[in-house]
Amino acid sequence: MIQPTEDRIVVEPDYLRDDVTDAGIVVKVSQTVESKRHLGKTGTVVAVGPGKRNSAGHRIPLELNVGDRIVFGEFEHREHREDGKRYLIMQEADVCGVLE
Repeated sequence: MIQPTEDRIVVEPDYLRDDVTDAGIVVKVSQTVESKRHLGKTGTVVAVGPGKRNSAGHRIPLELNVGDRIVFGEFEHREHREDGKRYLIMQEADVCGVLE
């Protein structure tokens, strides 16, 4: 897994996950289906950076934690592929809110 730097986080977006039926059947999500869904702006934090340094050189820790479900803007991220999965890397400031 990629380890983000400073105030960046790694997110597994909801729209990239395969659907699983109640019976356990995996339904692969195609890009056509992805574009029709409106889940592309939510996801789960899978890694967080250590935080930025202030003017005195002290780290300011991030408020987000691994496992947080978040809402983020549509264009404020970079895509990263690893082990057949796609992840988004963004700054903590690009997160609009945490879902409870």
